[in-house]
Amino acid sequence: MPFQPLDLIHIWDGGANSRQLPSAIQKNESPFPIGMQFEGKKVSKAPGYQVLGTEADSTLTGYSLYNHRVLSTEEVLVKTIGGYVKYYDEVSDAWQLLSSTTYTTQKKWWFSSFNGYLYVGNDTDSMQRWTLGSWSTLDGDIAIGAATIDLEAGTGDRFANSGSGLIEGDTFAWTGRTADQLTGVSGVTAAHSSGARVTLEPTAYASAPKGKLGMFYRNRNYVVDAASPNFLYFSKLATNVNPHDSLANFTVAGSGAGDAGFIITDAPVLDMVVYITGTNEPVLVAFCANGISYAISVVDEGGTTVGSAVPFKVAREDIAGVGMTAVTENDLVFIGKSGTWRACLLYTSPSPRDRTRSRMPSSA
Repeated sequence: MPFQPLDLIHIWDGGANSRQLPSAIQKNESPFPIGMQFEGKKVSKAPGYQVLGTEADSTLTGYSLYNHRVLSTEEVLVKTIGGYVKYYDEVSDAWQLLSSTTYTTQKKWWFSSFNGYLYVGNDTDSMQRWTLGSWSTLDGDIAIGAATIDLEAGTGDRFANSGSGLIEGDTFAWTGRTADQLTGVSGVTAAHSSGARVTLEPTAYASAPKGKLGMFYRNRNYVVDAASPNFLYFSKLATNVNPHDSLANFTVAGSGAGDAGFIITDAPVLDMVVYITGTNEPVLVAFCANGISYAISVVDEGGTTVGSAVPFKVAREDIAGVGMTAVTENDLVFIGKSGTWRACLLYTSPSPRDRTRSRMPSSA
């Protein structure tokens, strides 16, 4: 059989043909539909990506992206762009506002999730909490100036008797609720079709510490203070009584176990990551500007909450920035300021400048 040169196929307009051997099908046919895209009657090669929504103003550069798990079967993609926080709405295939507030532009935000609650913060704006487990969809079209809103059947009890929310970026308020219907509605400035997503406005916590680095770990939120980055604040312990507010409460009350507090590290905290040891024990690790990573511990015992930072592993170089750390094959790895990947060494013998420093029992 003579040599057959390879043909570059540009359009698979012949469709998929799985009834014949690949060597027998036509040049414009595909032997299987994997990696193919179907548009009308035409089959073409898939581009390898999918566009998720569009932005009206292309000059607003996205800065942060986070996948928030609402429930075990539902996830929401959240991003910050310009001075806004938005979520990807699969119903409308568009990025919708999570808040009517315009925040400080181009800030690095941190995100943490707990039981459907989403916490976000940066080094300038107040910490925010969204109750994304409370969202629903419209059960029926609504017009401009609507006085009532019917929610998807069985979802009304997710909403309080009064409050404010958004429908496709349109802010509204309500003063009453009966079953799955919101009453006393005001502020609807656009018509919305049945099935449109309904979300709640966030709750702001002005007294919480501000920082561009934060995370959730073992039923507490941790935030690195923007003004003094060697101060690592931890929230009250999330309990079954009031977990959503506890995770945004950093006030040291001296009330015993479960209290909030802070830990003073030997050097500014540059990044944090959860590391799983060889014995499957999780450790919250803080990379500091002295080339050492610390194991962060908050212990509730004997009616007292005590936080500490214990030298854990040595990096021997400052990390390049937030998000430049990872855990792989049971090792802590990072990108240093020199631009090279490095693995941390086990911290063994502290020198006088690197002694363990346990800080701040949070209750008197």
